[in-house]
Amino acid sequence: MVEAVSIPVIANGDIATAADARRALELSGAAGVMIGRAAQGKPWLPAAIERALKHGGEVVPPPRARLLQSLLALYDDTLDVYDGKLGIRIARKHIAWMIDAELGADARELRKRICMLEDPHLVREALIQLFDDGLDRAAA
Repeated sequence: MVEAVSIPVIANGDIATAADARRALELSGAAGVMIGRAAQGKPWLPAAIERALKHGGEVVPPPRARLLQSLLALYDDTLDVYDGKLGIRIARKHIAWMIDAELGADARELRKRICMLEDPHLVREALIQLFDDGLDRAAA
């Protein structure tokens, strides 16, 4: 495909790590890669893969405190754009994705409880407890 067209070709599909991106670029000869579902709950992933491609190594996730800061900012921005209950509902998918990405299946019950909350103040408190204390203490 790359040889057949005069525009840059972007490879896409199952790219979740720097190794995946390297392999896709090598096999396809594409000018770049696109990351889709792998970035759900990991908004930092595309930049981390780019760094790994440029400088070597693998993807290094940000510290949990940075993830929490980013998630709270996204939550506040979503509530600012989408007023009331609509904002809360829209934000839930992002909250769920990040909890799943950071804490995995062990946090499903906590994720469910947080995503059922209607009060933004309680959502923020629950997220802070979960990300600051970690899964084991948050479940207690």
